[in-house]
Amino acid sequence: MKTITVSNQKGGVGKTATVVNLAGYLSREHNQSVLVMDLDTQGNASWSLSENLLDITAGDVLLKDCDVSQFGSLISKDSRSGISVIEADASLADIDSYDIKAIVTRLNAFLSLMADTGIDIVLFDTPPSLGKALTSALLVSDYVICPIELEAYSLQGVGKLQSVISNIRRYNANLKVLGLLPSMVDNRNKRHRDQLGTIVKAYPDLVIQHPIGLRSSVADALSDKVFLGDIKKSSAKKAKQEFSDLASWVMDSISDFKKE
Repeated sequence: MKTITVSNQKGGVGKTATVVNLAGYLSREHNQSVLVMDLDTQGNASWSLSENLLDITAGDVLLKDCDVSQFGSLISKDSRSGISVIEADASLADIDSYDIKAIVTRLNAFLSLMADTGIDIVLFDTPPSLGKALTSALLVSDYVICPIELEAYSLQGVGKLQSVISNIRRYNANLKVLGLLPSMVDNRNKRHRDQLGTIVKAYPDLVIQHPIGLRSSVADALSDKVFLGDIKKSSAKKAKQEFSDLASWVMDSISDFKKE
């Protein structure tokens, strides 16, 4: 089982769209059993994937002292080639008052159980702040993907991100950065084109070469709670191809890391 955190300390950069659509394409096109853990109190991923909710919340997993073995039965064999979702709940608002070591211990025990039930990939949707929700996800993850917005302050944010990852690696040496994902890219916008070129030049080995465009079909799918790939409108063609390509790249990348 592989764990991937989708993270950026800035909001509105496409984290949830990345998580939801990666889950869909990894499941549909790569036959992966995907568990989405929504750690953002806004609960947007939980809402868009509400048909896949398990009878358990993120607060149950991270904040309660209980026997995690009771959660094993929640993952049925029917979800082997599908998506399961642990929704964010109001208790996460108090997570920073809890002991981080206890949170990580509970989370590791839960992930070990999920691996035994046949989950292939865990995706963490995280809040736009460096609190204990994001920190705990990074401490237990194998990989991190960082969606970025193509604005002038993006480079500044990348520098802060590198500092955070460096600190996390003191405790989770296995954490690997899959890359920076240019998100909501408007190719008609000269500023976006210029900023993408600047970021690629500054971080040639970090930028994922599968940018996600600014497309209304992505927002429509999230709002309508439908899989992007099921949208029949011709206007959704590019969006579907972009996320399909990204999912294939993620599968190839984590396979390559495993070989190493």
